[in-house]
Amino acid sequence: MRSLATGTVWGRVQPRLLFGFLSSQIFDHGSADGLQTAFLVRLVPLAAAGLLTLAVLGTYPRDVATALASDRETSAGNRLGSPTHRINR
Repeated sequence: MRSLATGTVWGRVQPRLLFGFLSSQIFDHGSADGLQTAFLVRLVPLAAAGLLTLAVLGTYPRDVATALASDRETSAGNRLGSPTHRINR
């Protein structure tokens, strides 16, 4: 199957295969609850990612400001008359 799918398609197929495997082979004990249990198991990392996003949301403006300041400083250092440019010549 790997030879039939490009890298982009294969990356989208893997989670679906894993979900199908979980619901049919691991959580299906002769009842229809396998799919429901697989959804609940997959909900745990999704909830954890959401909580992590909420936890770091407060630092986002500071991180953006730091990145912009760093970008401005780097851009200013690459001008023709700057000491950095003369050293690199």
